[in-house]
Amino acid sequence: MPQQRLLDPAEELLREVCFNDIAKIPILLQQRASLTPLEKTQVGLIMIALQPKVIVETGVWRGRTTRFLSEFLTYNQITGMIYGFDFPDVIDELHEIDPFFKNVINVDFVKGALPASMKEWLAKNSSLMIDFAVVDATHSYNAVYDELALISSHLSKDGYIFCHDYDLDEKSHVGVALAVEDFCRKFDFTVMPLLSRPPTPKTDASWQAALLRRKLKPTWNQRLTHWRADARERYPRLTALIRKLRNMK
Repeated sequence: MPQQRLLDPAEELLREVCFNDIAKIPILLQQRASLTPLEKTQVGLIMIALQPKVIVETGVWRGRTTRFLSEFLTYNQITGMIYGFDFPDVIDELHEIDPFFKNVINVDFVKGALPASMKEWLAKNSSLMIDFAVVDATHSYNAVYDELALISSHLSKDGYIFCHDYDLDEKSHVGVALAVEDFCRKFDFTVMPLLSRPPTPKTDASWQAALLRRKLKPTWNQRLTHWRADARERYPRLTALIRKLRNMK
């Protein structure tokens, strides 16, 4: 009887995984000023990892991004709530032109002018922690900076902020990029630019977005442990000599 070859641990874990095993993506309804298909896919993968309970979106307009967020949560059985902020006339018109929002249960629109409407909403819901935010309203420096500052004060420990139109090449987006950079410096956030070239000329011509997250802050004990381990690896002879001298005592 032939001897059965034993698999090493890595081989035993080997299996096929399809993208649909990770995330189910709804149909991407595109419209100018909405996130591009690639950006929506990026957002979806982040939400799969986060399993967000509270999502905030600033700037709703025609609701294409809002609808994607809502359908994505439903498709992937994520129990979360989306709070969309925009002017009253924008939200009223959205309810008229898109019947999807008449019966959807995981979207709640907050009417008013930003950032005042968000500040008031946060004051009324002080116990809520924001797990994920999409910032895509007015593209001025002050508007973006103020929204980021408000969101960060209620952002959960592992929360992310997705900021649209983070781009210095487009004149109307420069204020967004500058606000993001200044916000990250002051509030100790890291910024990761996300390329977002649209796959076809028919989609929105936006070029880039940014993903923001609080910086990791290792403790001094963690740093010291790492430095010791690094020194042992870099200077084995010196480490051996120190160990030998200690044993001689």
